[in-house]
Amino acid sequence: MKIWKISKTGTRPYNQDYADFVTKNGMVCMAVADGLGAYDGSDIASETAVKSVLADFCRYAEKQTDMFSGTI
Repeated sequence: MKIWKISKTGTRPYNQDYADFVTKNGMVCMAVADGLGAYDGSDIASETAVKSVLADFCRYAEKQTDMFSGTI
């Protein structure tokens, strides 16, 4: 599997969006957070949100061999 991450800065001097992925026990979790535009710290908030989701996924995936068993 190949995963590409492409993001456009837009009109801001730096990119406030954050995207990342992690693999664990043969499963993949991808997360994307959009920055909040003109608000200070939006880049930190989007990075924190994505890293939190991925960390939770890793903790859960360590305990599961079939993460989606029983889901619809």
